[in-house]
Amino acid sequence: AAPPFAPRPLGSVRAGFVQGYPAKGLDAVVGKAFPAALQKLAPHWKAAADVTVDALDIMHAVNDRGGIAPPEAYSIHRGLLDGEGIDPNVRARLDRGASISAADYIANLRDRERGIAQVDAMFDHYDVLVMPTTPIVAPAMAEVSTAEGFTARNVMALRNTSIWNFFDVCAISLPIRLGNELPCGLMLVGRRGADRDLLAIAAA
Repeated sequence: AAPPFAPRPLGSVRAGFVQGYPAKGLDAVVGKAFPAALQKLAPHWKAAADVTVDALDIMHAVNDRGGIAPPEAYSIHRGLLDGEGIDPNVRARLDRGASISAADYIANLRDRERGIAQVDAMFDHYDVLVMPTTPIVAPAMAEVSTAEGFTARNVMALRNTSIWNFFDVCAISLPIRLGNELPCGLMLVGRRGADRDLLAIAAA
């Protein structure tokens, strides 16, 4: 068993505040709570700077070609699509994987490897990347009662966390409790395979 870890002092941590696409479209709650959390932490980092994740261009290109998870999910679950009982939102996502070619799927896998290497290199300069866990708070049931409402809010709810799944790194969400009326989170992203280091920073 691995030994217990001690919190790593934030005074030794270099933080990169992710800008651009992941920081856009924050709702009223997150848009107020996330900056307040950054302000509270500001005096404690060893160093902090705004950063852009250029590898997001690779992720967008892969997703524009159909992505990786959709064709894999369709391949695994297509036998279920002839039956009943599949949520229509899930069915629609599975169906989208049916038309993706093998050539595009292979290109997507190769491009993802390039993106993983680019993101990994960022951690030569930063110990953690910092961003909102989700740009929106959990929606009310009425907001997701239609297919259109569900899709729009599902995309936003998954947007920031799915980035780091794509780039094969570890991340943790810390609850922001600064008077915000609904829960939201601050996400710390660490180098792939460095989960214990990330947990030590999060503990601090």
